[in-house]
Amino acid sequence: MHLHLIVPGLARPLRRWQQDYAWQPHADHLEVLLAGARHRGRGAHNHIAMAAEVLGWQGDNLPIAAFRAQGRLPPAKAGCDWVCADPVHLSADANSAVVWDSRRFDLRLDEAQELAAALNRALGDGDWHFRVETAGEWYLSVPADDVPNAAMLHEVAGRDLRHVAAPNAGSSKWRTRLTEIQMILHGHPVNLAREARGEPAVNSLWCWGGGHPATWEPDALARVIGGGSVLAGMAAAAGLTHTKSELDEFAPPLRGGAILLVLDDLAEAAAYDDIQAWERTLGRLNSTWFARLVRALDTGEVADIELHADGNRWHIRRRSRLARWRRPRALAAQLADS
Repeated sequence: MHLHLIVPGLARPLRRWQQDYAWQPHADHLEVLLAGARHRGRGAHNHIAMAAEVLGWQGDNLPIAAFRAQGRLPPAKAGCDWVCADPVHLSADANSAVVWDSRRFDLRLDEAQELAAALNRALGDGDWHFRVETAGEWYLSVPADDVPNAAMLHEVAGRDLRHVAAPNAGSSKWRTRLTEIQMILHGHPVNLAREARGEPAVNSLWCWGGGHPATWEPDALARVIGGGSVLAGMAAAAGLTHTKSELDEFAPPLRGGAILLVLDDLAEAAAYDDIQAWERTLGRLNSTWFARLVRALDTGEVADIELHADGNRWHIRRRSRLARWRRPRALAAQLADS
């Protein structure tokens, strides 16, 4: 059985943390997996795009809003499309404006609903409409011609907006609409109360994830494990079973097929430069998932693994694992080969 393993955040902070902290992470089971692995060059840096490639996506822009909502959104009005319009906090000073997504601050559902209601009162019309599904996942119906072309939120989280292309940077309509959104949010009582409590205000929205359905060619995949709501929606669209990233769910097919396993636990800590949280999470993954995968290779449950991490690809074969004379190198050295 072949395994596609996607681990966003595994390699992303490597060079920066080595330079700043003389960083030397340790994860014995992951080091064993990588011993003898062959680096196969570059792939999609974005783990959602990488998963789409593995799943056989045949389109252009991924309709993330539709995948993530998984049928919970009503049909868009004729001539309109749904996009993700997620609440963010822009942590700004004289030199930067860093994007915080809702993983970095607590936002209650009632707060989200109040803010969205205010936006609908001020800006909503027949084509533009804000909708809250969860506190951190909002949607916006927009005219199809005005769907923003923006990076995925997880790509910009933790980054300075000065180094990120703004959604539809050339569109005066979008610049005007975003300014209006920010002005309404700035003075809203929900945000004033949050600031009084010392909590980050929801001072902007990140509008992204518009696209159109296309065909899938999943190439003998049996199922998808992990990756959250977006991956669950993608798997459903591709006609595949999706389960959460729990060890009990990992039962390789006895014959044929392949599994896509997405372990996105490291992504948040890597994005927000939180080395302590990253190392704690790596330790947990090492003692659970990576230990399980070493055992799966040893027993022959898994014949080979294609590891994807932040644009890098490694091919791990069972016979490479059986070369016991090859002593695993330090994790930083193995990842640095990329």
